[in-house]
Amino acid sequence: MERKEMDLHEREFMHIHFRLSMTDMKQKLIETSIDNTLLEEELATANTKIENLEKQITKKDSELKSIMEVLYSNTSLSTGQLEWKIKGVKQKIENKEDTYSDPFYVGLYKCQGYIQWNCLNTFEVGVFIFIMKGDYDDKLHWPIRYKYTFILLNHINSDNNYEYTNQISKENLEKYPECFKRPTELRNDDSLGTRSFISNTEILEAKYCKEDSITLLIIIELLPAL
Repeated sequence: MERKEMDLHEREFMHIHFRLSMTDMKQKLIETSIDNTLLEEELATANTKIENLEKQITKKDSELKSIMEVLYSNTSLSTGQLEWKIKGVKQKIENKEDTYSDPFYVGLYKCQGYIQWNCLNTFEVGVFIFIMKGDYDDKLHWPIRYKYTFILLNHINSDNNYEYTNQISKENLEKYPECFKRPTELRNDDSLGTRSFISNTEILEAKYCKEDSITLLIIIELLPAL
């Protein structure tokens, strides 16, 4: 009799445990269902936000395209200028150290100044312009054509600066095509300018060189294609 009662109690205990387990499992399933519903709602909200952002981006892209079209149409009228202050001139001349300027833009064309302090061992300072690879090159006209001016500022008499001016001719375009083509690397392999801008002794005169520094202006005016 005692054995039967024990078996009965065990069965009742197992049934109770089973019912509790089932209840717990149902609760977890309900919670999981709620979590999934919340997750679906969050995903739906996120998708809506993404769609709205995509619409805004499309609108901004359209506005930017319109602005860029105006810039491209007017790029042939652009003039750009670099005011280039160069320090440590004496040492650069002694070391024959080539010097590059920071990049600057003329319209949407990216350019860079370049100096050879003892160009071809002639004791002359050569000044040149490189065309660099830019963000808008696929929208621009190539080969580029421009007028350029180099101005070495006179610190004593501003009316007596040292200047050199030239412009790209048809002959230049044919003879030095690498200077004016659309760049495929950081910058074109060739540059254009003058190999004898000023002697490397004259540039050290007090009127140009102040506290071992000079200031060189590079002015570029874009010209229509030939």
